[in-house]
Amino acid sequence: MQISSLAQAMNFIKDIGSLSSKMDDLTRQLASGKISETFSGLGSSASLVLSMRSDISEMSAYQDNISYTQIRVSTMVDVYSRIDAMGRSLQSDLLGAGYELLSDGRTLEQQMAEANFDELVALMNTELEGYLFSGEATSTAPVANSDEMLNGTTTKDGVSQYIEQYQEANLGTSGLGRVTVNTTTDTVTLAEDADPSAYGFKLSGSSTDSAAVTITDNASSPPSYDIQFSAPQITSGELIELEFTLPDGTKETISLEATYSDPPADGQFTIGVDEDATAANFNTALTTALTEEAGTTLTAAAAIQGADAYFDYTTNDVPLRVDGPPYATATGTVEATENNTVLWYTGGDPSSADNTTVVQIDDGTYVSYGSSAYEEAMRDMFKSTAVMAGTIFSETDPYAEEAYNALSSRVATTLTFDASTSPADLATELGLKAARLDNTSARHGNAITLAENLIGDAENIDEYEVAVMLTEVRTALEASYSVTAMMQDMSLVNYL
Repeated sequence: MQISSLAQAMNFIKDIGSLSSKMDDLTRQLASGKISETFSGLGSSASLVLSMRSDISEMSAYQDNISYTQIRVSTMVDVYSRIDAMGRSLQSDLLGAGYELLSDGRTLEQQMAEANFDELVALMNTELEGYLFSGEATSTAPVANSDEMLNGTTTKDGVSQYIEQYQEANLGTSGLGRVTVNTTTDTVTLAEDADPSAYGFKLSGSSTDSAAVTITDNASSPPSYDIQFSAPQITSGELIELEFTLPDGTKETISLEATYSDPPADGQFTIGVDEDATAANFNTALTTALTEEAGTTLTAAAAIQGADAYFDYTTNDVPLRVDGPPYATATGTVEATENNTVLWYTGGDPSSADNTTVVQIDDGTYVSYGSSAYEEAMRDMFKSTAVMAGTIFSETDPYAEEAYNALSSRVATTLTFDASTSPADLATELGLKAARLDNTSARHGNAITLAENLIGDAENIDEYEVAVMLTEVRTALEASYSVTAMMQDMSLVNYL
């Protein structure tokens, strides 16, 4: 009988210890909100929690990469969008503007172009933990000082000097655009003044509707045409047309109409008393037309050629300049040096700029991005703003207004970007990468939330359920204490 009572007491004590331990655990759970303070306490859910925490850590690292990249890419998109708006605004201004020179020999639109040029330089030199538009050379500003680029220094030429030198080289000493016009009896010979030559008018075609005129391409060096007049003579209203290729690749046609009027009107030549006299009159009219064409369209095309030469580097990473002085008789180009030219692009290799930075955004998934101020679209913007800002016109030049209009038209055409990549295209390309980053970030965010919910289900308690269990355990423990106390007070006397 005594042995049985002792065993019963020991069981009660054991139960009390178990209930006490369980109450302590439930109290801790209720206080912390967690099922266990150790993974071992999670049972079969421990491996799931460990796996989910590893996934969250990895995805959080990807999120950090994405957030950093999003800031840089969105900044680049904003820059290109601003430049696109700048180009469209300048194009609109040039197409609708008149010609009124201000005190510095430029129009209001040209002054606005200079302001755009300065802003363009500042935008291309945007820095955000490294220069954004310098390719892989992120520690180096990609674009030189805007004033030095535009106006040069005391020892180095900028784009304005390039434009002047290319214009001088294209006009030549006679102002005829590097061609000569000579007459021998009944034949006028039109010839380029040198071959090969990078400058001036290039003969590219001829035609006439008169049976009294024969035009011969001499296939010579330098290239030349013979325009021969014969009897019976050319009649009034018949035309002689000569086509020229300009240094910017555009073509212009000089069309001269025969007339009996003396003096003839613009674009006409007087039919003389014989073929020799008619040839002499055609020489005079052609010389006048060439002078005007050289002072207008050739001058504008030469400005474009100068800007192209300054901003387009050679394989040796330097621009080409007129082989002079003297410039008016130059026929070729030479490579610029750091000693005589403000080298405008100072960034890294533009050919690899698109892949400057490679970022991992997911398992096995990478995004590469980057850009360069030497992008074709950026060079077109630099050329367009610089050529308008850096070309000076004179109030005493009878051809200045027409030359200005020819230049404005060329720049406005460039700014349509119909046949080339535009700043908007660059913004769109980067925008697609930004959208990819956004989508990947959203996917990671959802995955992290799901993982956290799974971890919560495995680690967190149901407060209501634990509270009920705690109450039950406490009640059972109190009952056990009461029974144990009664058993301790019992003796043999109680049974007698």
